[in-house]
Amino acid sequence: MLSRCRSTLGAIRLGRGVAPVGLETRCHAWNPKNVCMLCNKERFFSNMGRSRNSRPSSFSEHWIVNFANREKAKALWDFSDSSTSAECGMDPNEVDRIRATIISQGNILDSFELNNVIGVGSFGRVVAGRHKKSNTPCAIKIMEKKINPFCYREVELIHRVKGCPNILTVHSAYEDEKNMYLVSDRCTGGELFDYVSEMMGDIEPQRALRLGLEMLRALEACNKAGFCHLDVKPENFMFRDSGINAPLLLVDFGSAEPLVRHQYAATKHEYDPADDDSLARLTGTTMYNAPEVSVHAKFSSRSDVWSVGVTTYIMVAGELPYQTEEDGRTPRYETLNTHNIRSIFPTQKSFELLRSMIQLDPSLRVSASEAIRELEDILASY
Repeated sequence: MLSRCRSTLGAIRLGRGVAPVGLETRCHAWNPKNVCMLCNKERFFSNMGRSRNSRPSSFSEHWIVNFANREKAKALWDFSDSSTSAECGMDPNEVDRIRATIISQGNILDSFELNNVIGVGSFGRVVAGRHKKSNTPCAIKIMEKKINPFCYREVELIHRVKGCPNILTVHSAYEDEKNMYLVSDRCTGGELFDYVSEMMGDIEPQRALRLGLEMLRALEACNKAGFCHLDVKPENFMFRDSGINAPLLLVDFGSAEPLVRHQYAATKHEYDPADDDSLARLTGTTMYNAPEVSVHAKFSSRSDVWSVGVTTYIMVAGELPYQTEEDGRTPRYETLNTHNIRSIFPTQKSFELLRSMIQLDPSLRVSASEAIRELEDILASY
């Protein structure tokens, strides 16, 4: 959703390939096809994995992505962001409740200065702000309600996880006739996307696993609060500051959806795919979406674990764990292959954990809680 990307003035290595990267940074607004709506530039980062020869891994026949389903999935995601329908907005009673219990009264300009734009996204922008009374710097996300009917849901869901260590803290929300405003801490350490791009091929597996642990802790908090993030990717994690051990924070809850049919299943024994919820809108980023999201328009807490697994795989291997269609964005899930990175991991246990996070069948996938316990044990042995 909201992200900063680089222009094509230079180049860095992405795994075995070379991808353009900028000597200066500017904002882009990516739509679901990973094309900037401001300058029509394609996002090169999504091309990872196209040139790799990989063999399909074995998986349940139920999760083989046949051509008919793949075409249906491509049709589902082949829209610009503006196609998200306003008529699919929230229940007016739910909106009234959020206004009464979460959104601050008054004009945001009475309490905050709104300064320069520091990020542009599909449904809004982020500006540098400052609290007038305390002089504390902050970031303010501004969403136009007319084109983002789910902004009230974002306010409500992020309020549920306020104070979680690996989630960006949103201190307050304001609205006027046109916009919704989210006031949060300002992160100064940059995106995980930038870190991965700059370090690609040089990230130690232990470092990648520690970052994966922080991502999982953020997603576990969301799942326990009764919702899924559904847009887990390097662009949606930011370092709090530039310190070497700065915590990683999950941001941008614009794609988040509540768990309706069944609350968080913390173990494989508790999870039943029949309880997966259905999606009624475009959500997430195709390259990182779990198969059940892209192909079947279903989701559960296991969907976020898949995306963390893919992100961790990229950090370690420098490429996607599967090939993509010719567009460089649509996954060919049947080519999933993790065997080529076995030698990179220091232990069989750490390798098996990553494999368990990116199982095509969600019933074989670990939960965030299960992955956290295993990962903590693995890292404690290093």
